[in-house]
Formats: sequence, structure tokens, C-alpha cells
Amino acid sequence: MGVVLSGALAACAEDGGGSQSGGDGVAAGATQDDYVKAFEDVDPITLVAQTPAPKGSVTGLLYEDYFKEIEEWSGGKLKFDVNYAYAIAPVTEQDDALRDGRLDITFISPMLEPDQYPANAALVDMTFVGNQSPTVGPLQGHGTWNSVAFEHPQVLKELEDQGMHVLMPAFAGGPNGIFCTEQRATAAEIDGTSIIASGTLQGKQLQALGASPVSIDFTEVFEALQRGTADCAANSLRVTELNGLAEVVPYAVFDESLALGQSPGAFAVSKARWDDLPLVAQQLLHDKMDMFLKSNISGANAMAVTALKSLDAAGGSVSGYDDAARTKLEEFNSSALDGIAGNDKLDDGQALVDAVKTASEEWAGIVEEMGVESVAWPEYVAWSGSNEVDLDAFVATFMEKVMSPHRPS
Repeated sequence: MGVVLSGALAACAEDGGGSQSGGDGVAAGATQDDYVKAFEDVDPITLVAQTPAPKGSVTGLLYEDYFKEIEEWSGGKLKFDVNYAYAIAPVTEQDDALRDGRLDITFISPMLEPDQYPANAALVDMTFVGNQSPTVGPLQGHGTWNSVAFEHPQVLKELEDQGMHVLMPAFAGGPNGIFCTEQRATAAEIDGTSIIASGTLQGKQLQALGASPVSIDFTEVFEALQRGTADCAANSLRVTELNGLAEVVPYAVFDESLALGQSPGAFAVSKARWDDLPLVAQQLLHDKMDMFLKSNISGANAMAVTALKSLDAAGGSVSGYDDAARTKLEEFNSSALDGIAGNDKLDDGQALVDAVKTASEEWAGIVEEMGVESVAWPEYVAWSGSNEVDLDAFVATFMEKVMSPHRPS
């Protein structure tokens, strides 16, 4: 650890050292030329960053593109020392690394430490609320999660108290479905099935469906499914595609009206480092959340299409739950919300649940006004061949309603 910290300190020395906090900023809506000019009198800055994937990997491009954009818009004054594939800290320690100085900026997964971040974990546990289609779902979801996170004090305070400044409280790569060796979409077919689960809530949801959730190390999932140790795996289309799981579990269950919980993370900066940055740097990191969000959603959508094609090529299919299975999952999800409302680790669990429900309805209306229609998962590949969601319009609305009130000034 000492060597890594020394490296980080050396980077600080190279970029001028000490605080550059304050200074002049730029107006909202500033162009690249405006930003480059504003950075002219700023000493070079290097932030130590980390991504979850090898350089150039599809799962890491979201972060790489963001870092590249920041460098270009700052005229090369704000750069990143990028460490790939958890080179500095594993996913469970990234929050610690932001706090102790090993990292300056990275994504974090508060859901993995529910005792330390109960409000964040509760927000993650409610990601089944709202439309779950491939078109409406990502827009309604990101709008809901982030508006609630910024408005409900405990969510961000938990992270700030642990030395983090949050740029985006929640972003995800798509809903989780059930992938099986044979079609298992009805309550009768799911009953007694062994399904690899990730997370406590997901395991309980699967139990409510009559399945037997099992925990298997991520690196062993493919072999477990291939050998019949488990019948199915619950995960996202992105994970399925990246790990070639369509070969062994080509039958998927995704439902537009309800789903298993998702697994969003947050994107954050070390608060100590954030406080030392000049205002214009803080504003640029904040403003470029527009391309970060667009890249995240568009990347997930493209990966979903690829994964669905892989399932089809493997002889599989995609279907929704039957009425009996849907009823079981709906009843459990309702009881899960009751449990969150009564969670004594939350300052006001009922207020958090109400906030999610209200925000979900609000964003459903916003997305509907944009003209985005819900598309069924089995129809998504064909639909995407000649249609697309206007992400620019959504991101502009998101930035205005969610991010702009919190722009550094």
C-alpha cells in the first residue's frame, strides 16, 4: 500500500501540488472552447482513476470515454492516471481507496456493504419499481434513482461521511432476468429450479417464485451451468453475453412489467481531492455526466441486442412470466417495500419508499411525453433494427431536472 500511496503523492507533486480550490468557473452550457479557455491559468491536474475491466474492454469504455472527454475539454489540463481491471482496489474496497488516497475517482458499489450504506442499499433494493422494458426502463430507472438520491438526505450523506463526493448516485447496465437450460417461465416450470443468484434480495425474489437460489463464485458460473450444478442463472444480458452463457442457458425470462432487482453502482470522487480542485474542474466533471449517462445507456442497449441475438443463435428464446409467477413476484416485491419502510437503519424508510414511488410515476410521465413507447423484450431486436430511443433528449431532461440543481458554483 505504501508504494501505491507514494505514487499518488508523486502525481500530486507533478501536477503542481497543494490546493487549487475556488477560482472562476464557467456558465452552464459552456462549450468546449469556453472550458479550454477557462483552464488556461489552471496548473496541470492528474487524478488517479480505476476501471473494472482491461483497457479497451466493452465494460470499461464508459469510463475511458469519459476520461478522454474530460482531458479534451480541459485542453489537456485535467488528466487521469487510469488503472484497469481493479488494479489498485477490488470492488469491495473502492470506497476505502477513495478515502485513503489510493484512488481519486472511480465507481463504487454501496449495495455490497448494506450495514455501512443502508439507504443506498435500500435504493438498490427498490430498482424493481417501474417499467422494465428495454426502451422505457433505463430512462425511467435512471431518472428515478438519481432524483431520489439527490433529494433524500441520507443517501448521499452516507457516502459523504465516508469521504466521497458523488458525481452520479446510481447507474446500471440493465435489468436482471433468469437464464435457463430450458424454458422456465411459468410458476410450475420455475418451482424447484436451482438458480444462481447474486445478492440477498434477488435470492429472496427467486425463493418467492418457488426456486432454490444458490450462491456460486462468479468465475465458476459457466461450468456450474454446463455441468448441471444449477439449472439457471439470474443476471443481466450484458453479463450473459460477456461470459458466453447463451451457449449453456439460452432460454431467458424478462418481463416488461416487473423484474428482479438491478445492481446499480455510483460514480464518485475522493472528497478530499474534490475540495482541492478548482471550480472549473469540478464543473467539468459534473457537466460531463451527460455523456457518461448516454454512453452507459447506449452501451447497455447495444449489448442487450447482441445478447438477445446470441440467445436466438443458440436455439433459445425470450419470454415473460406467466400470470401465476407474476403474481408471486408482485406480492414479494410489495412486501419488500414494506420491509424497507420499516427498516430501523433508515432515517425514514417510509419516506424513502414513497419518494421512489413518486419519482417513478413522475419519470414515467416524462418518458411518455418524450414519445418513448414500451417495447416487449422478445420484440426488441426487430424493433431496434429500424428504431431508436432519443437519448440526447432524455439526457438533456435528466441534466436539467436532476443534475443542474447540484452543479458546483
